[in-house]
Amino acid sequence: MQLEQNNDPDYCGYITFEKPGSIFTYTADGERELSAEEVTELIEHLSYVRDNPTLWNKSGE
Repeated sequence: MQLEQNNDPDYCGYITFEKPGSIFTYTADGERELSAEEVTELIEHLSYVRDNPTLWNKSGE
């Protein structure tokens, strides 16, 4: 949870994962708010990366 106000114009808020892959909450807490479609696309991408560890960037490798 963010305790300080974020003034970055590109900041769109945050996602809280209650149960990865199925339960999450998006909190629009910035200058710009994501649409429902953008949130869904982002969740799908994060889930894909989470499920495929070979995609993870390891310390500059």
